[in-house]
Amino acid sequence: MTRCEACDGPLTPGLTDWHFECRTCRTETSSLAPTIGDGGAQLDEVGRAEGLRDLRQRGYARILERLQDLRSGERGALLEVGSAHGWFLQVAAPLFDHTVGIEPDDGVRTDPVGAAADVRAGCFPEALRTDEGFDVVVFNDVFEHIRPTEAVATAVAQSLHPEGIAVINLPVATGTIYRASKLLCRVGLRRPFERMWQVGFPSPHLYYFSEEGLRRIFGRHGLRLATAFPMPTLHTRGLWQRIRHAEPTLVVALASYVSSLCILPFLRALPADVKCFLFEHDP
Repeated sequence: MTRCEACDGPLTPGLTDWHFECRTCRTETSSLAPTIGDGGAQLDEVGRAEGLRDLRQRGYARILERLQDLRSGERGALLEVGSAHGWFLQVAAPLFDHTVGIEPDDGVRTDPVGAAADVRAGCFPEALRTDEGFDVVVFNDVFEHIRPTEAVATAVAQSLHPEGIAVINLPVATGTIYRASKLLCRVGLRRPFERMWQVGFPSPHLYYFSEEGLRRIFGRHGLRLATAFPMPTLHTRGLWQRIRHAEPTLVVALASYVSSLCILPFLRALPADVKCFLFEHDP
């Protein structure tokens, strides 16, 4: 890797042999490879879902509130790329006339409980019909897992109606916990940094974007940033389940859990590790 996909600036070697940084827009990238569907290591998705459900639902409520404010309560059609367990579609479907979910992973793809949604196997945009368009296209913790960004952003712009909105909800390079993991990595403690990048997961992180990087990516396709806001990162409910099903040993899991409890009271006053960006067509 030599050039940044966000700004085309030069990439410099980072903290590991798979980590790279752009000094121009502050986007970070990796050479890690997804293993979904190839028979490699898999996660305990049931246990992981138990730990994530409450946190994700809190975040989804915040996203839908901002969307409703920006769209003045309009309905229309919504697409979620990487719909996974169907949690977002479940709460979004009653607010829209038509909802579609796309999910390539057979291990997590689920129809939302009690909500009418068209959930499809496959990848974006191949799983869409050529005549389909949407008022809202949503990526919840997904955009940072897909390469190349230029092709994805092109497909997003083409899939949106003229007054549509793209929702990009993802961890950012400026987050407090992420920056702390980088400091620990510099002194030889690599595990937290590897965990942030989801090393060994079927779908590791390929990017940690900066706001500037995202502005540049979508700006090239006529989409401007309408608003950005922090998302909940940690919550006591489900925290132990989330950590235990991601860490290899009980000792490491306990250390991560105690550390997380210690920093929870301070996180609201510090830069958020997860943010949501809403892009709309430039008038």
